Amino acid sequence: MSESVNEQFNPAIRNFEKLKQDLGGEIKVRRIGSGEKEANLEQVFEQSLLGDRLSGYKLDEDKLSPYEKKLRTKKDLKINTIVDFDGVLVSPIHFQRRVGIKNMLWLARVAKASDKTVIWTNRLQPEEGMLSNYGWFPFLGKRVSRRITETLKTQGDQRNVQVKKKKLDGNGESLVGLTEGSDLTIFIGSGNIDRKIVSEYISRGGDPKKLIYFDTGHLIL
Repeated sequence: MSESVNEQFNPAIRNFEKLKQDLGGEIKVRRIGSGEKEANLEQVFEQSLLGDRLSGYKLDEDKLSPYEKKLRTKKDLKINTIVDFDGVLVSPIHFQRRVGIKNMLWLARVAKASDKTVIWTNRLQPEEGMLSNYGWFPFLGKRVSRRITETLKTQGDQRNVQVKKKKLDGNGESLVGLTEGSDLTIFIGSGNIDRKIVSEYISRGGDPKKLIYFDTGHLIL
């Protein structure tokens, strides 16, 4: 990915590179955006085993880790995918009131190709009531969560889709829990919170080869 002038001054890019350096290659991390515009989410299919499960995608095998290459021949392969709602599905710049149809269709393909999909959010989840009617930052109430999962299930062969709230702390341990039962977990994140979660994953007992992290290059969300 060529670096633009704006990327050179984006602290998020430096934070991503530091994460990559700190991990020392133990966890495969891939950047799919610069934070200055929408990330190229299609690269998730082109650079991961999710692309093997969908038509119309040709995998860039040079991007796959040795472990991923071995998994391609596994008949009962289990893939879990975690998508950060804030900054991946919703623009952190414009605070969109709704998740756009383009991103919803992308998420539907993610869910179709995954054995389990978790939509992870920092947003508040108030009890069922007036605040739940709002679909923009910082609210993601139960009705909105239910609408997302129900919409995905109408798109096709979606298996297990959940919306979960991130904790205030200990998300590295939560990430380990979300990887349970899978051969491979693909985490698509966007900001420093997600980078910290990935950096804590190994110390919390996670298996580094089983986690792939995609980063959109956003600073905050």
